[in-house]
Amino acid sequence: MEFKKIHKQLHRKLLENDSAGDLLRILHKDLNKQLVLQYNDEYRLFPSPSNKQQKHIIEAIETNKKRTFLKEPIELFYKTIAHLILFKRKENITQYEYLALTRNREMLTQYFWKHHLERETTLLKKNEWILEAISGVLFHDDIVNDYEKNMLMFQ
Repeated sequence: MEFKKIHKQLHRKLLENDSAGDLLRILHKDLNKQLVLQYNDEYRLFPSPSNKQQKHIIEAIETNKKRTFLKEPIELFYKTIAHLILFKRKENITQYEYLALTRNREMLTQYFWKHHLERETTLLKKNEWILEAISGVLFHDDIVNDYEKNMLMFQ
């Protein structure tokens, strides 16, 4: 597949609020290689192999002391929060595969940034009444009403 076409597909999926799995699916469809997203000490493999193969892949990644697989960090606020791994020996990776993987990593970084921003915005809206209560704008009845309304809205 043409590199520009992959970029357009990834960008469209990002704008459509699709999942990280959808971004990995595009890359896998193009490269036809095993991809792994390591996030929060969990592994998401695409395509999803059998349990036996999955265990083998995860074990190979975890014991990969020589870093024989291409492992690209995904960072948020200068902190590595995940890794995108192409389960293929580094010496056999083509320039095209490397560029496609790094492009996907950039899109996943944007995905995690967008997800973090949405979560923080929701949390801020949910706790807005607390700031108003602290500043003295709300009285007891207002606080109780806002608390009950927010609990129902955000459950």
